[in-house]
Amino acid sequence: MSGRGRPPDPDLEARVYAAALELYGEVGWARFSFDVLARRARVGKAALYNRWGSKEKLIVDALTAGLTQDPFDTQSGSLRTQLIRMAAGTLDGYLTTRGLVYLRAQVEARVYPELFGQALERFQRERIKVGPQPAAESRARPWASCGRSA
Repeated sequence: MSGRGRPPDPDLEARVYAAALELYGEVGWARFSFDVLARRARVGKAALYNRWGSKEKLIVDALTAGLTQDPFDTQSGSLRTQLIRMAAGTLDGYLTTRGLVYLRAQVEARVYPELFGQALERFQRERIKVGPQPAAESRARPWASCGRSA
């Protein structure tokens, strides 16, 4: 006979992170709770406490995982195409749960800097890395994206 208990759920982390970001985006940190999160993620509170230990650890992990995903491809296409993708991705980001979470975390970082500061710094560093790519490429071949020849 093998080990005791239920086998680990391979989707637990993704489901909890998605539910945590959605809940945080809706109610903010003051009303964020493991009770509501457990129901929303369809997991037991014990699983949340066993895996993360506290709601502070969970929200930092969820923000770090959820906000650092690059929402748009700036690696291919002309400079114009890359900039359009970047602008559209930024605007779309503010209309999604992810965008609401980011805006709320920016505001609440003023009140809880020790909690939200690190996750937001990581996210901003990732965004800064993406921004210069189209500009650097345009300096390397200035007329290529305009359809002109040098």
